[in-house]
Amino acid sequence: MDNGQRRRRGTNAQQLEFERSSDWLEYRRACRKANYLINKSRTVHYRQRIEEAGSDHKRRWGIINELLVHSNDRDNTRTDDEN
Repeated sequence: MDNGQRRRRGTNAQQLEFERSSDWLEYRRACRKANYLINKSRTVHYRQRIEEAGSDHKRRWGIINELLVHSNDRDNTRTDDEN
């Protein structure tokens, strides 16, 4: 668990306990920061993998296909039967 997630969870506990608007705002800032760091990390990871594949087209398309399959897994609009 990264520092952003820890801060987010700690702030969420404070929100439930104190219910102050300032705590809620801090919680939302922590959420946005954690999401930003997670997305940035994922982007860097896949960019590096694609660059490492170089001119090996089979590896590149494998990585791209993995990205597309994972993005379909995160589709919350479909039911479990459809996934």
